[in-house]
Amino acid sequence: MVRRRVPQDEPVDPFEEIEPAGMIGFWICAFVIALLLLLVFFTITCDAQSVTAPMISNVAAGAGGGGDTIAVGDAQTSTAAWATSRSVTVTSVENSYDVGYALALNLSGVEPATMTWGGNAMTIVAQESGGSARAVLYRYVGCATGGTTVQASWSAAANVCLSAFQLTNVDQSTPDEDPDSASGWTNDFSLTATSRQTTDKVVLFMTGNNSTDPTDDENQTRIATLNGGSVGEQAMSWKAGAAGTVTMGYTLSASTTALRIIINVRLKP
Repeated sequence: MVRRRVPQDEPVDPFEEIEPAGMIGFWICAFVIALLLLLVFFTITCDAQSVTAPMISNVAAGAGGGGDTIAVGDAQTSTAAWATSRSVTVTSVENSYDVGYALALNLSGVEPATMTWGGNAMTIVAQESGGSARAVLYRYVGCATGGTTVQASWSAAANVCLSAFQLTNVDQSTPDEDPDSASGWTNDFSLTATSRQTTDKVVLFMTGNNSTDPTDDENQTRIATLNGGSVGEQAMSWKAGAAGTVTMGYTLSASTTALRIIINVRLKP
């Protein structure tokens, strides 16, 4: 409709109908304003969520990379009478945080001339002697994926044993700490290590020169056993760490000159 012009001196009728074009413009403006307010609201909400979510996730992850634990991988053993070398093949599943350990026993009391993991020299962690026997514990950081040869060589022939295994999710800069060792004629013994936290693993190694069939004490879990009779005996077990000391031990079916070593293995940071 067409609205008539009202003379200046004529009173305006408040009930006179407003032109439709004006109403349409009013509602368009109102709709645009409401849409802009809604867009601003959702933008602020989404920004707040994007900032808060990672903070919650980081708190839940906690120490040790979000619940990672040290896992025991492949373990292999070998023994031989009157030999100058011994080797085993250990299979590593991944090499980001792997550490390999090997325990070499020589019943003539001789330290290995060379000890290698995949052709690379290993590092001595601890050693113990008793009677005519000598046990040496070695470590290698950063194991290659797949089958790897671990080899010990001695300068002279003797009755020898070799055990090796792999652990995953281990601290690469300080894999282990607080080694302790002991030896003596016994059929029941224990050793204590200082641990940092429950996510670490304490590992006990035992070796001797008789078939002694060791039994795990202290709620520990066996990793591997080598029963070579008079050629040599070896056993390795682990137990969860703690914020303090952790005790492990074995009971043997017969007394022997038992050489034992204990270490605390650290979870990766």
